[in-house]
Amino acid sequence: MNSSYSRGRSLNERYGAVLSHYGIRPSMTNPVSPHENGVAEQAHYRLKSAIAQALILRGSRDFPTAEAYLAFVRDEVVERRNRRGPI
Repeated sequence: MNSSYSRGRSLNERYGAVLSHYGIRPSMTNPVSPHENGVAEQAHYRLKSAIAQALILRGSRDFPTAEAYLAFVRDEVVERRNRRGPI
């Protein structure tokens, strides 16, 4: 998937297929300006911050299994944030 929009750079074939399947146009940032992807980076930062705060409130970062941790993140952080809506 190489177009004039990609400025000569090409995407991984599988990733390009996913974008095509969902009708998404790829956007590429300048290699020297990673901050141009601020929307995705901000969402990632806020999720990491919410997980850290939920772990503090829980009182422990210890979980019996990786699955238990993933369930905690899904149920206590992600689902709760989705019900509440964006901040």
